[in-house]
Amino acid sequence: MEVITTVYIFEVMVLENIFITSDRWVRVSEGNSTIWFTGYLEVDGGTYDRTNIRDYFKTHSFRPSAVTEWRGEFAIVLKDETKIFAAVDRKRSIPLFYYRDDHDRWIVTDHLGRDLVKRNLNDTSVFEFIITGYVSNEKTLVKDILQLEPGQYLVIENNQVSVTSYFQFFHQVDEALDEASGVEELKKIFYRVFERLAKRIAGQSVMIPLSGGYDSRIIALMLKEFDVKPIRSFSYGKPGNQEAQVSKEIAERLGIPWEFYTYSKADWFKWYHSQDWESYVEQASNLTSIGHLQDWPAVKQMMERYEDSFVFIPGHAGDFIAGSHIPYDLTIDRTFELDEVVHQIMRKHHRLWDTPDQQVKSLIISEIKDSLQGFPFQNREQASAAFEYWDWKERQAKFITNSVRVYEFFGQDWQIPLWDDEIVDFFLKVPVELRYRKYLYDLTLHQMYPDYFSHPTKELSSSMFKWKQGPIHKILRRGYTTKLVFQQYFSDPMNWFGITGSYIDYLRETRFRYKHVPFSLPYNINSIIVKDYIEKLIGRSQ
Repeated sequence: MEVITTVYIFEVMVLENIFITSDRWVRVSEGNSTIWFTGYLEVDGGTYDRTNIRDYFKTHSFRPSAVTEWRGEFAIVLKDETKIFAAVDRKRSIPLFYYRDDHDRWIVTDHLGRDLVKRNLNDTSVFEFIITGYVSNEKTLVKDILQLEPGQYLVIENNQVSVTSYFQFFHQVDEALDEASGVEELKKIFYRVFERLAKRIAGQSVMIPLSGGYDSRIIALMLKEFDVKPIRSFSYGKPGNQEAQVSKEIAERLGIPWEFYTYSKADWFKWYHSQDWESYVEQASNLTSIGHLQDWPAVKQMMERYEDSFVFIPGHAGDFIAGSHIPYDLTIDRTFELDEVVHQIMRKHHRLWDTPDQQVKSLIISEIKDSLQGFPFQNREQASAAFEYWDWKERQAKFITNSVRVYEFFGQDWQIPLWDDEIVDFFLKVPVELRYRKYLYDLTLHQMYPDYFSHPTKELSSSMFKWKQGPIHKILRRGYTTKLVFQQYFSDPMNWFGITGSYIDYLRETRFRYKHVPFSLPYNINSIIVKDYIEKLIGRSQ
Protein backbone atom coordinates (compact mmCIF):
# COMPACT_ATOMS: atom_id res chain seq x y z
CA MET A 1 0.00 0.00 0.00
CA GLU A 2 1.26 3.46 -0.84
CA VAL A 3 2.52 5.36 2.19
CA ILE A 4 0.76 8.68 2.60
CA THR A 5 2.82 11.63 3.78
CA THR A 6 0.71 14.42 5.16
CA VAL A 7 1.82 18.04 4.99
CA TYR A 8 -0.09 20.46 7.22
CA ILE A 9 -0.34 24.12 6.30
CA PHE A 10 -1.91 26.40 8.89
CA GLU A 11 -4.48 28.85 7.53
CA VAL A 12 -4.26 31.53 10.18
CA MET A 13 -7.28 33.48 11.34
CA VAL A 14 -5.81 36.87 12.29
CA LEU A 15 -7.37 39.96 13.76
CA GLU A 16 -4.63 42.33 14.89
CA ASN A 17 -3.31 40.55 18.01
CA ILE A 18 -5.36 37.32 17.79
CA PHE A 19 -3.63 34.47 15.93
CA ILE A 20 -5.64 31.26 15.54
CA THR A 21 -3.92 28.62 13.41
CA SER A 22 -6.17 25.55 13.63
CA ASP A 23 -9.08 24.97 11.27
CA ARG A 24 -10.95 23.38 14.18
CA TRP A 25 -11.89 26.90 15.29
CA VAL A 26 -14.75 29.00 13.95
CA ARG A 27 -14.79 32.80 13.81
CA VAL A 28 -18.11 34.64 14.10
CA SER A 29 -19.21 38.21 14.74
CA GLU A 30 -22.03 39.31 16.99
CA GLY A 31 -22.68 42.99 17.68
CA ASN A 32 -19.36 44.71 18.32
CA SER A 33 -17.59 41.45 19.19
CA THR A 34 -15.55 39.00 17.17
CA ILE A 35 -15.53 35.51 18.65
CA TRP A 36 -13.23 32.55 18.00
CA PHE A 37 -14.50 29.25 19.37
CA THR A 38 -13.64 25.55 19.29
CA GLY A 39 -15.01 22.48 21.06
CA TYR A 40 -18.40 22.41 22.70
CA LEU A 41 -20.02 23.85 25.81
CA GLU A 42 -23.17 23.04 27.73
CA VAL A 43 -25.10 25.74 29.56
CA ASP A 44 -28.74 26.45 30.45
CA GLY A 45 -29.84 23.11 29.00
CA GLY A 46 -28.30 23.82 25.59
CA THR A 47 -25.24 22.47 23.80
CA TYR A 48 -23.20 24.83 21.64
CA ASP A 49 -20.38 24.03 19.25
CA ARG A 50 -18.77 25.64 16.22
CA THR A 51 -21.98 25.22 14.22
CA ASN A 52 -24.22 27.23 16.55
CA ILE A 53 -22.01 29.14 19.01
CA ARG A 54 -23.29 32.40 17.55
CA ASP A 55 -26.76 31.51 18.86
CA TYR A 56 -25.42 31.58 22.41
CA PHE A 57 -24.10 35.11 22.03
CA LYS A 58 -27.32 36.23 20.40
CA THR A 59 -29.32 35.18 23.45
CA HIS A 60 -26.84 35.83 26.27
CA SER A 61 -25.32 39.11 27.36
CA PHE A 62 -21.68 38.11 27.68
CA ARG A 63 -19.61 38.75 30.79
CA PRO A 64 -16.25 37.10 31.65
CA SER A 65 -17.68 35.35 34.71
CA ALA A 66 -20.17 33.50 32.47
CA VAL A 67 -17.46 30.91 31.84
CA THR A 68 -17.97 29.60 35.39
CA GLU A 69 -21.37 28.30 34.25
CA TRP A 70 -20.05 26.53 31.14
CA ARG A 71 -19.35 22.82 31.01
CA GLY A 72 -17.54 20.90 28.29
CA GLU A 73 -14.31 20.91 26.30
CA PHE A 74 -13.71 24.29 24.71
CA ALA A 75 -11.49 27.29 24.17
CA ILE A 76 -12.71 30.76 23.31
CA VAL A 77 -11.30 34.18 22.41
CA LEU A 78 -13.54 37.24 22.25
CA LYS A 79 -12.46 40.70 21.12
CA ASP A 80 -14.60 43.81 21.32
CA GLU A 81 -13.84 47.52 21.05
CA THR A 82 -12.06 47.76 24.42
CA LYS A 83 -10.80 44.35 25.52
CA ILE A 84 -9.82 40.79 24.72
CA PHE A 85 -11.23 37.84 26.65
CA ALA A 86 -9.77 34.33 26.37
CA ALA A 87 -10.58 31.15 28.29
CA VAL A 88 -9.83 27.44 28.38
CA ASP A 89 -12.04 24.79 29.92
CA ARG A 90 -11.60 23.18 33.33
CA LYS A 91 -9.07 20.64 32.07
CA ARG A 92 -7.29 22.77 29.41
CA SER A 93 -8.21 20.29 26.71
CA ILE A 94 -7.50 22.97 24.09
CA PRO A 95 -4.58 25.25 25.03
CA LEU A 96 -4.18 29.01 24.62
CA PHE A 97 -1.05 31.16 25.00
CA TYR A 98 -0.26 34.85 25.36
CA TYR A 99 2.78 37.12 25.20
CA ARG A 100 3.94 40.60 24.23
CA ASP A 101 5.26 41.00 20.71
CA ASP A 102 8.09 43.24 19.52
CA HIS A 103 5.66 46.18 19.38
CA ASP A 104 4.61 45.72 23.03
CA ARG A 105 1.19 44.39 22.02
CA TRP A 106 -0.34 41.42 23.79
CA ILE A 107 -0.78 38.44 21.45
CA VAL A 108 -3.26 35.61 22.09
CA THR A 109 -2.74 32.43 20.07
CA ASP A 110 -3.54 28.73 19.98
CA HIS A 111 -0.08 27.74 18.75
CA LEU A 112 3.56 28.41 19.64
CA GLY A 113 6.06 27.58 16.92
CA ARG A 114 9.64 26.60 17.66
CA ASP A 115 10.84 29.72 15.85
CA LEU A 116 9.96 31.63 19.05
CA VAL A 117 12.98 30.16 20.87
CA LYS A 118 15.01 33.11 19.61
CA ARG A 119 13.43 34.95 22.54
CA ASN A 120 15.63 32.81 24.85
CA LEU A 121 14.80 29.64 26.74
CA ASN A 122 13.75 29.68 30.38
CA ASP A 123 16.28 27.39 32.08
CA THR A 124 13.98 26.46 34.96
CA SER A 125 11.31 25.49 32.44
CA VAL A 126 13.81 23.40 30.49
CA PHE A 127 14.86 21.52 33.63
CA GLU A 128 11.21 20.82 34.45
CA PHE A 129 10.53 19.69 30.89
CA ILE A 130 13.48 17.30 30.94
CA ILE A 131 12.37 15.69 34.21
CA THR A 132 8.57 15.65 33.69
CA GLY A 133 7.82 16.18 29.99
CA TYR A 134 5.97 19.47 30.50
CA VAL A 135 6.39 22.95 31.99
CA SER A 136 4.64 23.83 35.23
CA ASN A 137 2.43 26.75 36.17
CA GLU A 138 1.86 29.50 33.60
CA LYS A 139 5.35 29.24 32.07
CA THR A 140 6.46 27.81 28.73
CA LEU A 141 9.95 26.87 27.59
CA VAL A 142 10.50 30.43 26.39
CA LYS A 143 10.92 33.44 28.65
CA ASP A 144 7.91 35.77 28.83
CA ILE A 145 5.63 33.51 26.78
CA LEU A 146 2.79 32.28 28.98
CA GLN A 147 -0.07 29.80 28.89
CA LEU A 148 -3.54 29.75 30.36
CA GLU A 149 -3.76 27.00 32.96
CA PRO A 150 -6.78 24.71 33.42
CA GLY A 151 -9.87 26.58 34.58
CA GLN A 152 -8.51 30.05 33.78
CA TYR A 153 -9.53 33.04 31.71
CA LEU A 154 -7.75 36.28 30.94
CA VAL A 155 -8.87 39.80 30.13
CA ILE A 156 -6.61 42.23 28.27
CA GLU A 157 -7.69 45.84 28.67
CA ASN A 158 -5.62 49.01 28.28
CA ASN A 159 -2.70 46.71 27.33
CA GLN A 160 -2.79 45.13 30.80
CA VAL A 161 -3.51 41.46 31.46
CA SER A 162 -5.49 40.04 34.36
CA VAL A 163 -5.82 36.27 34.79
CA THR A 164 -8.59 34.66 36.83
CA SER A 165 -8.86 31.04 38.00
CA TYR A 166 -12.55 30.25 37.76
CA PHE A 167 -12.14 26.55 38.66
CA GLN A 168 -9.61 24.62 40.75
CA PHE A 169 -9.46 20.86 41.16
CA PHE A 170 -9.34 20.79 44.95
CA HIS A 171 -11.47 18.45 47.04
CA GLN A 172 -14.15 19.67 49.44
CA VAL A 173 -15.23 16.40 51.02
CA ASP A 174 -18.86 15.58 51.75
CA GLU A 175 -18.63 13.82 55.11
CA ALA A 176 -22.13 12.36 54.64
CA LEU A 177 -21.15 10.50 51.48
CA ASP A 178 -20.56 6.83 52.22
CA GLU A 179 -19.79 3.79 50.11
CA ALA A 180 -23.39 2.81 49.34
CA SER A 181 -24.67 6.30 48.53
CA GLY A 182 -21.53 7.08 46.53
CA VAL A 183 -21.96 4.03 44.31
CA GLU A 184 -25.61 4.81 43.61
CA GLU A 185 -24.89 8.45 42.80
CA LEU A 186 -21.96 7.61 40.52
CA LYS A 187 -24.05 5.05 38.61
CA LYS A 188 -26.64 7.74 37.83
CA ILE A 189 -23.92 10.19 36.80
CA PHE A 190 -22.41 7.66 34.37
CA TYR A 191 -25.77 7.20 32.68
CA ARG A 192 -26.34 10.95 32.36
CA VAL A 193 -22.82 11.56 31.04
CA PHE A 194 -23.06 8.87 28.37
CA GLU A 195 -26.59 9.86 27.42
CA ARG A 196 -25.28 13.36 26.65
CA LEU A 197 -22.27 11.89 24.83
CA ALA A 198 -24.48 9.66 22.67
CA LYS A 199 -26.46 12.72 21.57
CA ARG A 200 -23.31 14.75 20.80
CA ILE A 201 -21.75 12.06 18.61
CA ALA A 202 -24.92 10.87 16.88
CA GLY A 203 -24.15 10.01 13.27
CA GLN A 204 -20.38 9.78 13.77
CA SER A 205 -18.24 6.66 13.51
CA VAL A 206 -16.63 5.87 16.88
CA MET A 207 -13.10 4.54 17.35
CA ILE A 208 -12.11 3.37 20.85
CA PRO A 209 -8.42 2.99 21.81
CA LEU A 210 -9.21 -0.15 23.82
CA SER A 211 -6.53 -1.08 26.34
CA GLY A 212 -6.56 -3.79 28.97
CA GLY A 213 -7.62 -1.28 31.62
CA TYR A 214 -10.92 -0.25 33.14
CA ASP A 215 -11.35 3.23 31.66
CA SER A 216 -11.62 2.32 27.98
CA ARG A 217 -13.66 -0.75 28.97
CA ILE A 218 -16.39 1.26 30.71
CA ILE A 219 -16.52 3.55 27.68
CA ALA A 220 -17.07 0.56 25.38
CA LEU A 221 -19.74 -0.90 27.67
CA MET A 222 -21.66 2.35 28.05
CA LEU A 223 -21.58 3.11 24.33
CA LYS A 224 -22.98 -0.35 23.65
CA GLU A 225 -25.66 0.21 26.28
CA PHE A 226 -26.74 3.42 24.56
CA ASP A 227 -26.69 1.61 21.21
CA VAL A 228 -24.13 3.96 19.68
CA LYS A 229 -23.23 2.81 16.15
CA PRO A 230 -20.95 2.24 14.39
CA ILE A 231 -18.15 1.45 16.86
CA ARG A 232 -14.70 0.07 16.13
CA SER A 233 -11.75 -0.48 18.49
CA PHE A 234 -8.02 -0.98 18.23
CA SER A 235 -4.86 -1.85 20.11
CA TYR A 236 -1.15 -1.88 19.22
CA GLY A 237 2.36 -2.90 20.22
CA LYS A 238 4.31 -6.13 20.00
CA PRO A 239 2.14 -8.98 18.70
CA GLY A 240 0.75 -10.95 21.63
CA ASN A 241 1.37 -8.31 24.31
CA GLN A 242 -0.86 -8.68 27.37
CA GLU A 243 -2.71 -5.36 26.97
CA ALA A 244 -3.69 -6.23 23.43
CA GLN A 245 -4.85 -9.72 24.38
CA VAL A 246 -7.21 -8.35 27.04
CA SER A 247 -8.36 -5.63 24.63
CA LYS A 248 -9.21 -8.20 21.95
CA GLU A 249 -11.09 -10.39 24.43
CA ILE A 250 -13.24 -7.47 25.64
CA ALA A 251 -13.99 -6.37 22.08
CA GLU A 252 -15.02 -9.89 21.07
CA ARG A 253 -17.31 -10.25 24.10
CA LEU A 254 -19.00 -6.96 23.23
CA GLY A 255 -19.22 -7.68 19.51
CA ILE A 256 -17.10 -4.63 18.64
CA PRO A 257 -14.82 -4.91 15.57
CA TRP A 258 -11.18 -4.87 16.72
CA GLU A 259 -7.94 -4.30 14.88
CA PHE A 260 -4.31 -4.50 15.87
CA TYR A 261 -1.40 -2.36 14.70
CA THR A 262 2.02 -3.96 14.98
CA TYR A 263 4.94 -1.90 16.30
CA SER A 264 8.44 -3.08 15.37
CA LYS A 265 11.75 -1.42 16.20
CA ALA A 266 12.48 -0.84 12.52
CA ASP A 267 9.10 0.80 12.02
CA TRP A 268 9.61 2.98 15.07
CA PHE A 269 12.89 4.30 13.70
CA LYS A 270 11.22 5.12 10.38
CA TRP A 271 8.19 6.79 12.00
CA TYR A 272 10.16 8.81 14.53
CA HIS A 273 12.57 10.21 11.96
CA SER A 274 9.86 11.14 9.45
CA GLN A 275 8.61 14.57 8.42
CA ASP A 276 5.15 13.55 9.64
CA TRP A 277 6.47 13.12 13.18
CA GLU A 278 8.29 16.46 13.04
CA SER A 279 5.12 18.18 11.85
CA TYR A 280 3.10 16.54 14.61
CA VAL A 281 5.56 17.60 17.32
CA GLU A 282 5.48 21.16 16.00
CA GLN A 283 1.68 21.18 16.25
CA ALA A 284 1.29 19.34 19.56
CA SER A 285 4.13 20.51 21.80
CA ASN A 286 3.62 24.29 21.80
CA LEU A 287 6.89 24.83 23.71
CA THR A 288 5.09 23.39 26.72
CA SER A 289 4.45 19.65 26.44
CA ILE A 290 6.07 16.55 25.06
CA GLY A 291 4.50 15.13 21.91
CA HIS A 292 2.46 12.02 22.79
CA LEU A 293 3.96 9.00 21.06
CA GLN A 294 1.99 5.93 22.14
CA ASP A 295 -0.87 5.64 19.66
CA TRP A 296 0.48 8.06 17.03
CA PRO A 297 1.75 5.28 14.69
CA ALA A 298 -1.48 3.30 15.09
CA VAL A 299 -3.61 6.30 14.14
CA LYS A 300 -1.25 7.10 11.26
CA GLN A 301 -1.62 3.57 9.86
CA MET A 302 -5.37 3.71 10.44
CA MET A 303 -5.70 6.89 8.42
CA GLU A 304 -3.76 5.22 5.59
CA ARG A 305 -6.26 2.35 5.69
CA TYR A 306 -9.56 4.21 5.99
CA GLU A 307 -11.16 7.12 4.20
CA ASP A 308 -13.66 7.44 7.05
CA SER A 309 -13.60 10.13 9.69
CA PHE A 310 -13.80 8.99 13.30
CA VAL A 311 -14.49 10.42 16.70
CA PHE A 312 -11.85 8.88 18.98
CA ILE A 313 -12.98 8.24 22.56
CA PRO A 314 -9.99 7.38 24.81
CA GLY A 315 -10.26 6.60 28.53
CA HIS A 316 -8.55 9.79 29.74
CA ALA A 317 -8.45 10.04 32.73
CA GLY A 318 -10.94 8.13 34.79
CA ASP A 319 -8.34 6.42 36.94
CA PHE A 320 -6.74 9.71 38.02
CA ILE A 321 -10.04 11.45 38.78
CA ALA A 322 -11.09 8.41 40.81
CA GLY A 323 -7.90 8.53 42.93
CA SER A 324 -5.44 6.04 41.42
CA HIS A 325 -2.43 8.33 41.84
CA ILE A 326 -2.84 9.01 45.58
CA PRO A 327 0.18 7.64 47.51
CA TYR A 328 -0.55 5.64 50.64
CA ASP A 329 1.36 8.06 52.86
CA LEU A 330 -1.13 10.85 52.15
CA THR A 331 -4.06 8.69 53.30
CA ILE A 332 -2.75 8.26 56.86
CA ASP A 333 -4.68 10.14 59.54
CA ARG A 334 -1.93 12.46 60.81
CA THR A 335 -0.56 15.98 60.44
CA PHE A 336 1.44 16.78 57.29
CA GLU A 337 4.11 19.29 56.32
CA LEU A 338 4.19 20.91 52.89
CA ASP A 339 7.55 19.30 52.15
CA GLU A 340 5.94 15.86 52.48
CA VAL A 341 3.37 16.68 49.82
CA VAL A 342 6.09 18.09 47.55
CA HIS A 343 8.18 14.95 48.07
CA GLN A 344 5.28 12.73 46.99
CA ILE A 345 4.66 14.89 43.90
CA MET A 346 8.30 14.64 42.86
CA ARG A 347 8.43 10.92 43.58
CA LYS A 348 5.45 10.34 41.28
CA HIS A 349 6.05 12.82 38.48
CA HIS A 350 9.66 14.06 38.35
CA ARG A 351 11.47 10.98 37.12
CA LEU A 352 12.01 11.01 33.36
CA TRP A 353 15.68 11.73 34.04
CA ASP A 354 17.80 11.61 37.18
CA THR A 355 20.23 14.38 38.10
CA PRO A 356 22.50 14.85 41.12
CA ASP A 357 22.33 18.64 40.76
CA GLN A 358 20.82 20.05 43.97
CA GLN A 359 20.32 23.52 42.53
CA VAL A 360 18.09 22.12 39.80
CA LYS A 361 16.11 20.17 42.38
CA SER A 362 15.71 23.32 44.48
CA LEU A 363 14.37 25.25 41.48
CA ILE A 364 11.81 22.54 40.80
CA ILE A 365 10.74 22.32 44.44
CA SER A 366 10.22 26.08 44.46
CA GLU A 367 7.94 25.82 41.41
CA ILE A 368 5.85 23.11 43.08
CA LYS A 369 5.51 25.18 46.24
CA ASP A 370 4.43 28.17 44.17
CA SER A 371 1.71 25.99 42.63
CA LEU A 372 0.41 24.98 46.05
CA GLN A 373 0.58 28.40 47.66
CA GLY A 374 -2.60 29.21 49.54
CA PHE A 375 -3.92 25.65 49.63
CA PRO A 376 -4.28 23.77 52.93
CA PHE A 377 -2.29 20.54 53.36
CA GLN A 378 -2.25 19.75 57.08
CA ASN A 379 -4.62 16.74 57.28
CA ARG A 380 -4.99 13.74 55.00
CA GLU A 381 -7.94 15.12 53.06
CA GLN A 382 -6.04 18.34 52.39
CA ALA A 383 -2.67 16.69 51.68
CA SER A 384 -4.14 14.23 49.18
CA ALA A 385 -6.18 17.04 47.60
CA ALA A 386 -3.06 19.19 47.19
CA PHE A 387 -1.23 16.26 45.59
CA GLU A 388 -4.06 15.68 43.10
CA TYR A 389 -4.45 19.42 42.45
CA TRP A 390 -0.87 19.59 41.18
CA ASP A 391 -1.36 16.41 39.13
CA TRP A 392 -4.57 17.84 37.58
CA LYS A 393 -3.12 21.12 36.38
CA GLU A 394 0.25 19.75 35.31
CA ARG A 395 0.46 16.11 34.20
CA GLN A 396 -3.21 15.60 33.39
CA ALA A 397 -3.66 18.86 31.48
CA LYS A 398 -0.29 19.12 29.76
CA PHE A 399 0.50 15.48 29.03
CA ILE A 400 -2.51 13.15 29.31
CA THR A 401 -5.26 15.39 27.94
CA ASN A 402 -2.84 17.01 25.49
CA SER A 403 -2.43 13.59 23.86
CA VAL A 404 -5.65 14.24 21.90
CA ARG A 405 -3.47 16.39 19.63
CA VAL A 406 -2.68 13.05 17.92
CA TYR A 407 -6.25 12.78 16.67
CA GLU A 408 -6.36 16.43 15.65
CA PHE A 409 -3.14 16.07 13.68
CA PHE A 410 -4.78 13.46 11.49
CA GLY A 411 -7.94 15.54 11.10
CA GLN A 412 -10.07 13.46 13.47
CA ASP A 413 -12.48 14.39 16.24
CA TRP A 414 -12.32 13.31 19.90
CA GLN A 415 -14.36 13.14 23.10
CA ILE A 416 -13.14 12.53 26.66
CA PRO A 417 -16.28 11.55 28.60
CA LEU A 418 -14.48 10.43 31.76
CA TRP A 419 -13.35 14.05 32.15
CA ASP A 420 -16.98 15.17 32.07
CA ASP A 421 -17.45 17.97 34.57
CA GLU A 422 -20.24 16.10 36.34
CA ILE A 423 -17.92 13.16 37.05
CA VAL A 424 -15.21 15.55 38.23
CA ASP A 425 -17.60 17.44 40.52
CA PHE A 426 -18.70 14.15 42.08
CA PHE A 427 -15.19 12.94 42.88
CA LEU A 428 -14.22 16.31 44.33
CA LYS A 429 -16.53 15.54 47.25
CA VAL A 430 -15.47 11.89 47.78
CA PRO A 431 -13.34 11.24 50.92
CA VAL A 432 -9.79 10.07 50.35
CA GLU A 433 -10.56 6.74 52.02
CA LEU A 434 -12.95 5.94 49.14
CA ARG A 435 -10.70 7.44 46.44
CA TYR A 436 -7.52 5.63 47.43
CA ARG A 437 -6.71 2.98 44.81
CA LYS A 438 -9.91 4.24 43.07
CA TYR A 439 -11.93 1.99 45.35
CA LEU A 440 -15.33 3.68 44.91
CA TYR A 441 -14.86 3.91 41.13
CA ASP A 442 -13.95 0.24 40.77
CA LEU A 443 -16.75 -0.84 43.11
CA THR A 444 -19.25 1.13 41.03
CA LEU A 445 -18.01 -0.44 37.80
CA HIS A 446 -18.22 -3.89 39.40
CA GLN A 447 -21.80 -3.33 40.50
CA MET A 448 -22.75 -2.01 37.07
CA TYR A 449 -21.03 -4.78 35.09
CA PRO A 450 -19.93 -7.61 37.43
CA ASP A 451 -18.91 -9.84 34.49
CA TYR A 452 -16.41 -7.24 33.27
CA PHE A 453 -14.96 -5.75 36.47
CA SER A 454 -13.74 -7.59 39.55
CA HIS A 455 -14.68 -6.60 43.10
CA PRO A 456 -11.96 -4.25 44.42
CA THR A 457 -10.05 -4.62 47.67
CA LYS A 458 -10.08 -1.59 49.89
CA GLU A 459 -6.76 -1.31 51.70
CA LEU A 460 -3.03 -1.75 51.35
CA SER A 461 -1.15 -2.72 54.49
CA SER A 462 0.89 -0.04 56.20
CA SER A 463 3.82 -2.45 56.43
CA MET A 464 4.15 -2.35 52.63
CA PHE A 465 4.20 1.45 52.76
CA LYS A 466 6.89 1.51 55.46
CA TRP A 467 9.00 -0.90 53.40
CA LYS A 468 8.71 1.28 50.30
CA GLN A 469 9.70 4.37 52.26
CA GLY A 470 12.68 2.73 53.95
CA PRO A 471 16.36 3.16 53.02
CA ILE A 472 16.82 -0.41 51.77
CA HIS A 473 13.94 -0.08 49.30
CA LYS A 474 15.35 3.20 48.00
CA ILE A 475 18.71 1.57 47.29
CA LEU A 476 17.04 -1.40 45.62
CA ARG A 477 14.78 0.89 43.61
CA ARG A 478 17.74 2.77 42.16
CA GLY A 479 19.41 -0.53 41.38
CA TYR A 480 16.26 -1.72 39.64
CA THR A 481 16.05 1.53 37.65
CA THR A 482 19.66 1.11 36.53
CA LYS A 483 18.96 -2.48 35.49
CA LEU A 484 15.81 -1.39 33.66
CA VAL A 485 17.77 1.13 31.59
CA PHE A 486 19.84 -1.68 30.12
CA GLN A 487 16.89 -4.06 29.59
CA GLN A 488 13.99 -1.95 28.39
CA TYR A 489 15.27 -1.66 24.83
CA PHE A 490 14.43 -5.36 24.43
CA SER A 491 11.62 -5.89 26.95
CA ASP A 492 9.21 -3.02 26.36
CA PRO A 493 5.86 -4.29 24.95
CA MET A 494 5.62 -1.32 22.58
CA ASN A 495 9.07 -1.86 20.97
CA TRP A 496 9.38 1.91 20.92
CA PHE A 497 13.02 2.21 21.96
CA GLY A 498 13.62 1.41 18.31
CA ILE A 499 13.40 5.17 17.75
CA THR A 500 17.07 5.33 18.78
CA GLY A 501 18.27 2.74 16.24
CA SER A 502 20.43 -0.15 17.44
CA TYR A 503 21.02 -1.15 21.07
CA ILE A 504 24.42 0.56 20.96
CA ASP A 505 22.73 3.72 19.67
CA TYR A 506 20.22 3.45 22.51
CA LEU A 507 22.97 3.21 25.14
CA ARG A 508 24.51 6.41 23.79
CA GLU A 509 21.16 8.13 24.45
CA THR A 510 21.03 7.21 28.15
CA ARG A 511 22.90 10.26 29.41
CA PHE A 512 23.31 13.90 28.37
CA ARG A 513 23.87 17.42 29.69
CA TYR A 514 22.00 20.70 29.57
CA LYS A 515 23.86 23.82 30.72
CA HIS A 516 26.53 21.54 32.22
CA VAL A 517 23.91 19.74 34.35
CA PRO A 518 24.21 15.94 33.92
CA PHE A 519 21.16 13.73 33.35
CA SER A 520 21.10 9.93 33.36
CA LEU A 521 18.87 6.88 33.95
CA PRO A 522 16.07 7.49 31.42
CA TYR A 523 12.83 6.25 32.97
CA ASN A 524 10.85 5.45 29.81
CA ILE A 525 10.46 6.35 26.15
CA ASN A 526 9.34 9.88 27.01
CA SER A 527 12.81 10.45 28.47
CA ILE A 528 14.32 10.03 25.02
CA ILE A 529 11.66 12.22 23.40
CA VAL A 530 12.24 15.17 25.77
CA LYS A 531 16.00 14.89 25.28
CA ASP A 532 15.65 15.01 21.50
CA TYR A 533 13.18 17.89 21.64
CA ILE A 534 15.37 20.04 23.89
CA GLU A 535 18.51 19.35 21.89
CA LYS A 536 16.74 20.47 18.71
CA LEU A 537 15.49 23.61 20.45
CA ILE A 538 19.01 24.42 21.61
CA GLY A 539 20.15 24.11 18.01
CA ARG A 540 17.47 26.58 16.89
CA SER A 541 18.22 29.08 19.64
CA GLN A 542 21.92 29.34 18.84
